[in-house]
Amino acid sequence: MLNVKIGQELGGECGLVLDSGAKMAAQRSVVISHHNGTLAVWGLADTEALRARWRVTGSLLGPPADAEGPDGSARALLPEEAELLVDKDAATVVDSRQAGHAGESWRGATRAQRDRSALYRALWDEGYHLTVGCKFGAEYLAYRGDPNEVHAEATVHLLPPGQTSLSGLELVAAARTSNSVRKRAIIAAVGENGAISRLVIGSAPQSWNKRAHSRDGPPGDAVAG
Repeated sequence: MLNVKIGQELGGECGLVLDSGAKMAAQRSVVISHHNGTLAVWGLADTEALRARWRVTGSLLGPPADAEGPDGSARALLPEEAELLVDKDAATVVDSRQAGHAGESWRGATRAQRDRSALYRALWDEGYHLTVGCKFGAEYLAYRGDPNEVHAEATVHLLPPGQTSLSGLELVAAARTSNSVRKRAIIAAVGENGAISRLVIGSAPQSWNKRAHSRDGPPGDAVAG
């Protein structure tokens, strides 16, 4: 059974400065559009407010065909990101086709999605910023601060429902991978009762600013964790 606890080496809220539009968005419920299984937030003010206040980043979608100017930018949200925002009364999910409240149909109903939501919420509650980790073969990348400013501290891997242990070969592979990308590997299992067990491989790397290392490229979506 995985039962190694993660260390509490956590950063605080990122020090973003909100413009007037983002400040207004942070004070009201953001609208999340649900269409054909995609959850999205439209508009720069809303996406920046979610990043700054709620540590929810989403993935870049781009502007719709009829959008004008930079405010047409959009972010696709994971179901677990949308669940967090709705449960915190920070957002409302609407059905884009019916222009009304989407109910609860957008929430993940499978055991795998419930496990993802539980893990996401646990790490978010500890102060992490989380983004999609598929480029590293992981569920998430975990950051101590704003992903636009710092590199990820760890890759987060979730075992399939019902699996609670790793073989020796799997542990060796995880250790080698975490070492090669200079990140810790957090391997988690969620029990049927929702309890989360975690194994942490590797030491926490020293956090550094993306903009201070030009060889890493520009900050933001163009930079791999």
